[in-house]
Amino acid sequence: MKTIRFNKENIINIMEITIFVTIIVIIVLTLSYYFSNKEYKVTFITDNDKVYATQSIKKGKKVNKPDIPKKDNYEFIGWSYEGNLYNFEEPIDNNIKLKAEWKYIGK
Repeated sequence: MKTIRFNKENIINIMEITIFVTIIVIIVLTLSYYFSNKEYKVTFITDNDKVYATQSIKKGKKVNKPDIPKKDNYEFIGWSYEGNLYNFEEPIDNNIKLKAEWKYIGK
């Protein structure tokens, strides 16, 4: 049976490895916490860039539809993102602005 002898150099190397591993574990846990708890801002815009509502949504969660806005002589169609009606079933992964879309119905 081989005997392991600990000397000052071995102990210092073991301490350095332990510190290095501890730092890596802390970094991984911190990044994991940051990305799992990240929140994104959803801004609902009506006419003239007026903010109708805002929400803070955790990454991967769905945006909640706000109350339907009202506008005289117009019917609310929905909320759009980058020119397309927004799909509220999609999980969020960035800050977004949703714009109210209207259909003119006359007086």
